Amino acid sequence: MSDSISITTGNDLAADVGSTGTTTRTDYAITPDLRPYADAVLAMDPVSDVPPPYEFPEGHSWPAPRSTSLPEAQRREVQAKLAALPLEQREAKDAEFTADAIRSMGPAIRIKTGVGASATPFHREMVGIAREVSDLDADFNRLQSELETVVRYDASVDSATGEAIATPVYAVTDTRAEAYVAQQKDILRQIRLLVNDGGYGLEGRRRMDTALHESAMARKQLHEQMEDHAEAKVRAVHNEREKRINERADSLARLTRNGL
Repeated sequence: MSDSISITTGNDLAADVGSTGTTTRTDYAITPDLRPYADAVLAMDPVSDVPPPYEFPEGHSWPAPRSTSLPEAQRREVQAKLAALPLEQREAKDAEFTADAIRSMGPAIRIKTGVGASATPFHREMVGIAREVSDLDADFNRLQSELETVVRYDASVDSATGEAIATPVYAVTDTRAEAYVAQQKDILRQIRLLVNDGGYGLEGRRRMDTALHESAMARKQLHEQMEDHAEAKVRAVHNEREKRINERADSLARLTRNGL
């Protein structure tokens, strides 16, 4: 049997957002004209600054969250904090501690729910990679659980001590177990391509660099469109004034020609 290997993806959407740099491929390089827009994207909080895939009704008020609505693990943490407070303070603090717990769950929730339609390609890719890693992690742990499943214990005798021992008989053995271990190794390889050493792996970095370039380009184009619109409004006012002046000038010219 193989040793148990634990993969921890944590609650972060990405291993390290700030570690995303520019790629050596010139088509995805962040050129000086794109740098301000890329920096603006990198400065966004991946949870609070990125729209979710759902919208709350405008003007709708929601009741204060209660610890009873939390998942079991978070509920126990909040209730432990409340238990340390005087009885008369617990009611007021319940909503505060619950809100803090919900905020801490934000990244994990975002990985499951995804992002809104207006999210940047950078943040969409960030969530996509985090979800892939989470799914790979689940596959690894599922295989590990099957490898560690014992169907029965056979009695035997330790040849060195003469003591009776119980020898586990695993559900997955021989070539099937070897195949499972090979799958786990491939899963680890795929994870390392996406995230590695607190940052992105080769594949993850390539995808994030591409998405960052695309996001910066989109922001630049939007900025230019807004500038063009503002300039067009200024020119429209100017052109309208010019039109009035020209019409007045034409009228005065006609009066002059008619000797008036």
